[in-house]
Amino acid sequence: QVLNRLDDVLPLLILPRIHLMPVKDWADPRDVQYAKQKYGLMGFSYKEAAARFGSVLDEVNALLGEMEKLLEGKDSVNSWGFGMDDLMALPSVRSLTCVKGVRWPPKVRHWLETHCAQAGVLLYDKWALGHVPP
Repeated sequence: QVLNRLDDVLPLLILPRIHLMPVKDWADPRDVQYAKQKYGLMGFSYKEAAARFGSVLDEVNALLGEMEKLLEGKDSVNSWGFGMDDLMALPSVRSLTCVKGVRWPPKVRHWLETHCAQAGVLLYDKWALGHVPP
């Protein structure tokens, strides 16, 4: 399953960048420190993520290409319309907008923008970051 494979590698791209996004959740440095410590204790390595940035970005871009083929509906994962599969995938895919260099297949980008706009949720594209030091 493409979405499961995406979930396996997304933290390597998202975690080093998401706390640098100018949103209220990350305005307090204590929240950033807590998150970094929490993920570090869970085994996440910011150093490894930085070292693997290029290869993981290539893998994610390929997986998004596969995801595009799986979008059965015009604006949904399934042919019958928006559902639980969309709800499960949207947050992770949205978080990828904080990563510079993601190549968005048109159908995936349309799906993402459509549902985030309907929910009133902003995307991080204008603040997206490429390689960040650990």
